[in-house]
Amino acid sequence: MIEWSEMHLAIREQVQRFVATEIAPRRMELEHGELPPYDILRKLFDTFGMKEMALAQFQARIEKEKARAAAGEPPREPRARGGELAMNEAAMRAIPVIELCRYSPGMAFITNGPFADTIVFICKLDDGVTPPDQRKIVSFVLDKGTPGLVQSKPLRKMGLHASPTGELFLEGVRVGKDRLIGETEDAPARSSAKETFTSERTGVAAMALGIVEQCRMLCIDYAKTRVQFGKPIGDFQLVQLKLAKMEVARMNLQNLVFRQIELAGAGRDMTLAEASACKLYAAQAAMDVALEAVQLFGGNGYMAEYQVEQLCRDAKVLQIYGGTDEIQISQIARSLLAP
Repeated sequence: MIEWSEMHLAIREQVQRFVATEIAPRRMELEHGELPPYDILRKLFDTFGMKEMALAQFQARIEKEKARAAAGEPPREPRARGGELAMNEAAMRAIPVIELCRYSPGMAFITNGPFADTIVFICKLDDGVTPPDQRKIVSFVLDKGTPGLVQSKPLRKMGLHASPTGELFLEGVRVGKDRLIGETEDAPARSSAKETFTSERTGVAAMALGIVEQCRMLCIDYAKTRVQFGKPIGDFQLVQLKLAKMEVARMNLQNLVFRQIELAGAGRDMTLAEASACKLYAAQAAMDVALEAVQLFGGNGYMAEYQVEQLCRDAKVLQIYGGTDEIQISQIARSLLAP
């Protein structure tokens, strides 16, 4: 894939109109916690049919598994479909993330610990004997209000203010095995944790692309209109260098997103090591571009009224969550050194 298709561009235009109408004018309210993001996100899902598509896919899979169970057949591992439909689905997942992250990156992942009604945990089973690195990993679901589950108040943090973040505490929580997701304690689906981490890490490319595209656009406009020493600052070579590096980062990130869409069309996902490399580059590129954007704006870039200040704070978390840069480096190196 070398460019967005006409259909992708049409979808992107629709999403951009939604963001321009529903999010951009409310950016400061979202940023300062005056406006919870949930109604806007629900409207986004309803407008573009995201909820219905996800439910249809999930229900179809459940029905197939029920039919297999009724016939006495074991559960089947999900099979990658590939093809044009899979490519379009991957693009449909990426485009809203890119456009959301141009104005409010916090509205793109799903922490929401203080307010979540349903919470998925990925945990290791401690039998008191097995060493930690060899313990079974299981995924299970808990509902808000489960006895022993405590959800903290929203935490104050550096960025992503539109995404409420909190701590979760489990104190003597006991639930049945029906809460496990696609596994049992005897046969845990360890690969599901890897798939979750892989998906989370590859998704950073789309988030980084949105941040970089917005920083680039803001800096181009500012370089054309900000006058110093009698001429626009865009005439100065050091400013031109910053803009050029932003464009290189944008191209590289877009190509990473295109690669993910192309892999979906081939019925493949990135390996965990590839996803780690993707996240490492994307996070560093977003942070580098955002810092340069603040520098290009000078004193104005340090002010909350200018969006580059927010984007710089938001970009930093890409180097932390889903595994820090250091974790990604370790994962990549282990894959390279493996026999």
